[in-house]
Amino acid sequence: MQIFQMDSSIIKLIREGNERGMRLLFDNYFDELYEFCFRLTDNKEETEDLLQNVLIDIWNSLGQRDIENLRAYLYQMVKYKVYNYWSKKRDISDISEAFYEIVSSEEVYNLLEVDDLQNVIDKGVALLSPACRRVFELSRYEELSHDEIAQKLNISKQTVKNQLSIALKVLKEHLKAQNYNVELVKNVVITSNVLALVKNLF
Repeated sequence: MQIFQMDSSIIKLIREGNERGMRLLFDNYFDELYEFCFRLTDNKEETEDLLQNVLIDIWNSLGQRDIENLRAYLYQMVKYKVYNYWSKKRDISDISEAFYEIVSSEEVYNLLEVDDLQNVIDKGVALLSPACRRVFELSRYEELSHDEIAQKLNISKQTVKNQLSIALKVLKEHLKAQNYNVELVKNVVITSNVLALVKNLF
């Protein structure tokens, strides 16, 4: 079963209250989410607790949300949990920009419908070929380096660069086709969210 078909099945089952959806989600995503979360916390116990909270939130709230890209949504949730975890341990000004950045202008934030942009980007990602999309997701959602992606997918580093170049070009053109103001969009940075990749599109 293709990734998007599987994700649709998982979402449908969870919305119906069918526990099989959670089992499928666990089987398909837990290992990679654990690896990602552990890299951010460097704490096994905290990683397990954070992921348990993510799964609980998924079960309780998925039926109320319109999810088009399950993997992106899961990684976004993990990032929020990790951000909250670190924010309780230290002053917010000390938290790495990898978790949180304030938009540069309140006016910019008000002019841009964040949820709409999120949906536009998700639809743009869906336009990519499976191979290109996987490289893009590993780079932007899982934040792997070119070398790590090449090793994980057993492809050359140059292939990784080529696929990312294609992906960013497609997404840039997709945003323009949706009449997004390039100068407005490129100034918005919200990490812990797919919007963080926008600055790399231009």
